[in-house]
Amino acid sequence: MIPVYSDSAISNFFTSYTNATQQECNERAATLIGAQVMPVAIQGAFSYTVVGGSPARIVQFRIPDSDLDVDILQLARSIHGSVIASSTHHGYFGHSKPLSVYIIEKLPGITYMESCIANGPNAILSPKEYQRQQNTIVDFARYYKSCAVSNNPNQLMFFIVSLLRPGKIHS
Repeated sequence: MIPVYSDSAISNFFTSYTNATQQECNERAATLIGAQVMPVAIQGAFSYTVVGGSPARIVQFRIPDSDLDVDILQLARSIHGSVIASSTHHGYFGHSKPLSVYIIEKLPGITYMESCIANGPNAILSPKEYQRQQNTIVDFARYYKSCAVSNNPNQLMFFIVSLLRPGKIHS
């Protein structure tokens, strides 16, 4: 896998959001999962993510404003089963600017962004893939509109969770 973000982008995360270093995070991650780790190819804007171990697990260090809601993730997993990665919060790491630490099950497959990179920006979808994406966008738009009309933003989260239910994906 070709890294998408340069070392300077990762360094920028550490200088902008925390006093912890990349090496300290790597060491903490390795201790948590008992294996060597390496940064993932595609990093988030407000997190530093590494992967390692067998079976592979993800360790993610997130800024406090970007914490994961582990309760919602557990709810989604209880509804949808193993298509939702198990995620656990492992406290905070760092001193004056601590990062939240999560261990996340690495599911098989590649991310949407990795697929776009691998297939190029002008990749052509099959008619079935195109219809699936179109249906998903239309479903999101309809529900988003209904949330705006009903003034209940929590409905959107439950709609997203329900869309991920196995068997619900349009074909």
